[in-house]
Amino acid sequence: MKAPQAAMGTKRRRLETADGPASGKCEPLEVECFYSLSSPWMYFGGPQLEDIVRRHRVKLVLKPFDFQAVAPESGGIPLRTRPEPRKTYHAEELARWRDYLGMPLNLQPAHYKPNFSATQAVDPNWNKYA
Repeated sequence: MKAPQAAMGTKRRRLETADGPASGKCEPLEVECFYSLSSPWMYFGGPQLEDIVRRHRVKLVLKPFDFQAVAPESGGIPLRTRPEPRKTYHAEELARWRDYLGMPLNLQPAHYKPNFSATQAVDPNWNKYA
């Protein structure tokens, strides 16, 4: 089974003093996590990420991003505009991971964005209003 992912990177910086590099000491390793607030995959991966950060004593740098802005630019297809078979597979995969991890997840929330037909205009900022 493929593990849920959030885009992550690591970096380490040498400590420097006014006189130049400190004696080879490094700051703690940083783990950068790029995530979308509405991602169920980040929800599933969050506890594991938190455990990694705690066990390895690294600094976690959270980097939220707007998936709806990034997806069209990178060839991704937002869930609501995917063909029905892909939506069904997505729901099945979420259910598998929910059960495997023992984490609660409602696959059909009552207050989620409604489905739109192919002929109905979709407001691209539907999730950005207060």
